[in-house]
Amino acid sequence: MKYEVDFQDETNKPTNLKFKHGDKVLNEIEEYEEFFTDIIDADDANKTRTLTVEWEWPYETGTDEDSILQNDKIDTNEGLEAQDYEFNVVVTGTQVVPQEN
Repeated sequence: MKYEVDFQDETNKPTNLKFKHGDKVLNEIEEYEEFFTDIIDADDANKTRTLTVEWEWPYETGTDEDSILQNDKIDTNEGLEAQDYEFNVVVTGTQVVPQEN
């Protein structure tokens, strides 16, 4: 079974909210899609997968005092809107026919 995870219809994502996959920092949740596509073989002992989305929203961003203050204002405003941060997760499974050798 080939499975693919798609993230769709994202709304109200805060600018400085980042996602993490291993040592990679991702700017958009859709970037997880390449990591969340795989195959579960018929003879796999474990036929379930747990796919974890990690995120970080740094307390301060910017390179100098002015940019930090400006980003703090953005974070505060977007933090209020982020109460409605949403996206849909669509998982598709497709039967895969094994290749004969």
